Amino acid sequence: MCFFGNFDRLHFFLPQCYKGNMKNFFKSIALCLSAIVAGATYADSVPKNAGGTCTNLAKEQLREARNLLSSLKAPAEEYFWGTGKWASIEELSGFGYKTAGKYTANIISSDFDFFFQATMKTLKEGVEPAVAGKTIRLFYNRKTQDWKLGRGAPNGVSQQCLLSSVPVIEFICETMGLLGGLKAPAEEYFSSMGKWGSVEELGGKIAGKYTANIISGDFFFQGTLKTVEEGVNPLVAGKTIRLTYNSNAMLWQYSAGEPNGVPSNVLPSTCR
Repeated sequence: MCFFGNFDRLHFFLPQCYKGNMKNFFKSIALCLSAIVAGATYADSVPKNAGGTCTNLAKEQLREARNLLSSLKAPAEEYFWGTGKWASIEELSGFGYKTAGKYTANIISSDFDFFFQATMKTLKEGVEPAVAGKTIRLFYNRKTQDWKLGRGAPNGVSQQCLLSSVPVIEFICETMGLLGGLKAPAEEYFSSMGKWGSVEELGGKIAGKYTANIISGDFFFQGTLKTVEEGVNPLVAGKTIRLTYNSNAMLWQYSAGEPNGVPSNVLPSTCR
């Protein structure tokens, strides 16, 4: 054990304590010093943001794995509905689909749980600490025929890093699409009834995969995105988007909602 005390008095007390056994004393000191040096060396070798900040580069690297997984959706569905079984990675790669990349070590398939899982490469292979060696998983729901991206197991990537790697436009465009679907019925309702209709009166969809709700105001509709916990990118989670109607010019315009509007720099003029 290493002791740290009053070194001014060390020269007096230690010889008394280790009288007749000074060899063991100096051996203990040597071991302590070795441990201190080893600890300092290890601390210097650990990346400063190891396992921490999900940098822009980390998001970009994780996006590669996401794209590789997404490319397997169509062939996996076609294979499943054609053969009645889940495709293995070997079968899909045999058709020319990539199962590894610059930052992605490999992709595995599970025919029991119906998912594909990608594992990121290591720090030594140039991958950022926040995602190095981490896993992400793409699930397939046979009943709803929907896909869901999530953390892998074991060693799943952090939820925040995973969501941050998804382009913001994916979340925003869903909400904009739901708002846009109200344009025609709103104009028709206003023309025939002479007043602005509510979302319920117009029969519009009031929520979505990433959209918490849509409300109606004075010649506008406003959608609120879901939270980070519900799978939305932190940059726009809980934010609002507004679609306003100019009854004089008969024109519609998207903008940041009020309160808590989405950042104007991420709001596209249109969605494909």
